[in-house]
Amino acid sequence: MNKSLAFLLVIGGVIIFILGGGAGVFYQTQQTQQNIPPNNEAVAATTAVKSLSSKVIPSIVAFGEVASISGRNITLKNAGESLIIKIDENAQISSFNAVPVKGTNTPTQGKAEFKDIKVGNTLSINLRLLPSAVLKGMSVVIINSLPNTNVAPK
Repeated sequence: MNKSLAFLLVIGGVIIFILGGGAGVFYQTQQTQQNIPPNNEAVAATTAVKSLSSKVIPSIVAFGEVASISGRNITLKNAGESLIIKIDENAQISSFNAVPVKGTNTPTQGKAEFKDIKVGNTLSINLRLLPSAVLKGMSVVIINSLPNTNVAPK
């Protein structure tokens, strides 16, 4: 009986050792997971805003068609997405005629005003992302594709 009691004690000790080791590994895994900073969209968004509002990045470009205008806010749409952009009071606004007008060989560009922007216009807007995560339009180009009078209508 002495040998079987010793055998049972050794087997019991091994089982307790394995269970203790498993519990220790489980405990360490839980502690490690709690120390990892959360990987969520808010952290990513904060990092992106900080990077994009840096003085190293002078502007970001938005391009699309004007869907609506409300005050100095322009809703720009492109490829099924839309974005509302507040145009700065001091924004430079210009007009670019992409297709040369009859009698000229080059596209033309000129100054424009905010009131010249109409629903349906195609715009290229240089944006500045403010540290408050607000986009502000700093310059606007109204892109006009005038009918080319040098080409016969189809």
